[in-house]
Amino acid sequence: MSSSFARLLDIARANETAIWVRVERTRGSAPREPGASMLVTPLTESGTIGGGHLEFEAIAQARRMLVSGDRVAMREVILGASAGQCCGGAVVLSMRRIDMRETPWLTAVARLDQEGGRLWLATRIDGHDKPHTIASVTPPDAGIDNMLVSGIEVFPWQVWLFGAGHVGEAVARVLATLPLRIVWVDPRAERFGTGLPDNLITLESDSPTHDVGAIEAGADVLVMTHSHALDFDLCLALLERDDLGSVGLIGSATKAASFRARLRRRGLSRAQLARLRCPLGEPPRGKAARHALDRHPGAIATSVAFELWSLRRAQVASGASVTEVLQ
Repeated sequence: MSSSFARLLDIARANETAIWVRVERTRGSAPREPGASMLVTPLTESGTIGGGHLEFEAIAQARRMLVSGDRVAMREVILGASAGQCCGGAVVLSMRRIDMRETPWLTAVARLDQEGGRLWLATRIDGHDKPHTIASVTPPDAGIDNMLVSGIEVFPWQVWLFGAGHVGEAVARVLATLPLRIVWVDPRAERFGTGLPDNLITLESDSPTHDVGAIEAGADVLVMTHSHALDFDLCLALLERDDLGSVGLIGSATKAASFRARLRRRGLSRAQLARLRCPLGEPPRGKAARHALDRHPGAIATSVAFELWSLRRAQVASGASVTEVLQ
């Protein structure tokens, strides 16, 4: 499923019912990290907690809860041979019933999708037929009995993508499978297509350079429009901001050298120019490994997504916060 707590709120407001399965804690080797989750309805499931027997049994238990009316459950799974998985660690799962009665706390949590922040969920585990969860910005008393406490921490990863050509579309759809929020900008609304994921927001704009000021601080940006002139104007405006993440430009090494020379003449410093990544998505062995297949939009999209993901992982390793999403 897309990275959206708002999806849970939509279910509650529509008076539908689902079970939210979440990894609360892990010990040793485990297929997914704390915060990973999935949503189980009577007929469907979306997201993943790691697949395999662990997920199969969690789905089965969630469907039993849908029938029984139970509102919350906890389960610890030892991932050994008896569980059909050889990870060797252990996973603690929580299962919360999502329906109309959960609207109050879901309203608070859904705001995290756009704004980020931290909330604590305190859930009664001894009530069969009562609204059971309270959302709070402060951690609840750890000594409360019969209470499941979950910390929800969300620092949304934002990516702005300028350009909706064949490569831009491929990049947008590949990136949308990652835990991030994309703003996809192009003056041609018909280029966006239909059936887009919830975490992909389209912006029809006749003046994309004017939209640079609306980009959230810290967001990563990709530039791949239909016009070299527009690409240049966007790079200039983006690099003049010192609060953005990486700025990536589609193009060859020749285009990169030309743009850097022109940007230097426009007064950009060496430090500003160093933030421009071009060419994007180089193959693992560098330019010598270029092949005709590397020009396929899907191949470019895969390389660009991997490069951006690698940059994100480096940020996390250096102490940046990780986005927790429904994925």
